[in-house]
Amino acid sequence: MKTDAQGKSDVGLKRETNEDYFVIDNERGIFIVCDGMGGHSAGEVASHKEVEHTLGYLIDHWSQVEEARKHSIGTFKINQLIERAVHHTCHELHLLGRLDPSLKGMGTTLTLLLIVDGQAFVGHVGDSRLYIKRNDEAFLLTTDHTLYNEMVTEFQSVDEVDIRKFRHCLTRSVGSNDSVAVETLSFEAQKGDVLLLCTDGLSNYFEDGVDLALLLGGDHVSEIADSLVEFAMYQGGSDNITALVIRLLNVDDFLVNPHRIKLDFELNVNAGETHLGVDLDETGPLK
Repeated sequence: MKTDAQGKSDVGLKRETNEDYFVIDNERGIFIVCDGMGGHSAGEVASHKEVEHTLGYLIDHWSQVEEARKHSIGTFKINQLIERAVHHTCHELHLLGRLDPSLKGMGTTLTLLLIVDGQAFVGHVGDSRLYIKRNDEAFLLTTDHTLYNEMVTEFQSVDEVDIRKFRHCLTRSVGSNDSVAVETLSFEAQKGDVLLLCTDGLSNYFEDGVDLALLLGGDHVSEIADSLVEFAMYQGGSDNITALVIRLLNVDDFLVNPHRIKLDFELNVNAGETHLGVDLDETGPLK
């Protein structure tokens, strides 16, 4: 597996500090984006500590990834490892907030991508996002853990205009409590896939019919990341902006996985707006 990745983060036009943070570990195939929250510098501390603890946990337990390559249920074991890493980080951040009054109540979103051979694994909490561009179309792979999204999902008759004020009210974050439910998924990666991890300071501007596939085009991931941040700034730059762009240059089979997880994309149209969706289906055993 070979990747080309580049990230860019900007404070934006309205904020005084940048509470976003990201990390790229091409050697292991680990990519993380966080958006911290909390008073004063607490959000900045939360996002930095989240990356530090989660990346450190994965590196310290990397032998489990190597072992999963040899196991018949390797994908399940790696998803478990990601969950444990996020739970560990959540506990550490919550403890830090309890010990330091200036950090009380701090928390952060987390979107983590781990690529092992030809299999991609995702750990997700909050409203940062993971998109994929494949075959000239772009799709959203994660779910926003917000009060707005939960109300829209649970109540079919809700007026979305009336509840837009809840779009940024998180129902899950890392560190706000001692534990958190982690959304995980895994899918088969393909050569040529372009993946975008981003904070809501960028994704907030994708809802007005913007052609994300076009924005994710280009020959160099550094130029794509730069153009995405410039796009958000041009739209108003009302929040911190982070874009982490990954192109898969070469992909190896996750040979020991008894089933591939194949992405089947479809566009869901609701109330005249086009939303990006994904269905995950198991296909037959590997040959």
